[in-house]
Amino acid sequence: MNLTTRQKEIYKKIYSFDSSWTEEGFVKCWNDILKLNKFVSVSQGKLILEFSDPNFATIKFEKDDKVLLEEKTYWNEFIKTDQEDSSANNDEIKQAAQTIKVLADRIIVS
Repeated sequence: MNLTTRQKEIYKKIYSFDSSWTEEGFVKCWNDILKLNKFVSVSQGKLILEFSDPNFATIKFEKDDKVLLEEKTYWNEFIKTDQEDSSANNDEIKQAAQTIKVLADRIIVS
């Protein structure tokens, strides 16, 4: 793996707080965040995910520093995936991301 200098610095900071992180895990997380950003980028506002508790995620949509929607979601169960259906799962992820983006755009515009 070819981490940039900046990526190595970020990984070292994370590792200093939680030594269970591996470089491979960091790379997967980094890439997943980039994919999520690609699929869920929101115009004219912000989509904020807060993971302050291992059991919940708080999803917020903001526009002009005003919270338009805030929803706390139970976030502690992994979704089972099958390697054979990886392309179908990827399509499902893209569809879910598109749905979140459309919802956020509608909330922020209205």
